[in-house]
Amino acid sequence: MNEQILWKFVQKAREHTSSNYKQTQYLTEAMTGWSTQNLITFKQLYWKLLKYSFSADLWAAAYVINKGCSEQDFLYFRNWLILQGQATFKKVVQDPEYLAEYLHLPLQEPLQSPDLHDKIALVLAYKSAKSITNYDYKDEEGSLKGEFWKNDSDIIDKVPLLCQIMGWGNEVPKGEWKSDNFPQYKRTTNEQFIHQNIFF
Repeated sequence: MNEQILWKFVQKAREHTSSNYKQTQYLTEAMTGWSTQNLITFKQLYWKLLKYSFSADLWAAAYVINKGCSEQDFLYFRNWLILQGQATFKKVVQDPEYLAEYLHLPLQEPLQSPDLHDKIALVLAYKSAKSITNYDYKDEEGSLKGEFWKNDSDIIDKVPLLCQIMGWGNEVPKGEWKSDNFPQYKRTTNEQFIHQNIFF
């Protein structure tokens, strides 16, 4: 069992069905026939991919595309990304804005596959007769690659193309951001006059 074998199984699942749910089901059924050692190796490889893709820029892309993205949602998003296959996974991790080319935006449903990391843990717990808590996946605190955003302008800086496609910041005048201390958009003429004379 190695990473290329993992990707071959993902590719077989993609050839079997276009449904993320059924792809996860296909992989789960395949795993039930493996030895415990192969399952453990598969888990380690899969966890490595999840950690490799645990980046602030990719999280920002998922946040914009999915119209919000909690830490759990981001894990589900990375499950979905792995199911897209090796080439797409690596392209998107290296350049999250590739999603603008790969997808037809905006989307009707969030990009998520919530089950796969849990299914691996379930099969391993069953095969090894141990508690599933022994195989739960958790993103390690402090292991996020890159700097997490503080406001909308940070996200726009990280993934400007995706923000443009999704309509972020269209109402903000050039050179200003929603995060400004004294934003000038949507003000009355009197408010603008007071603001300009007091603060400038």
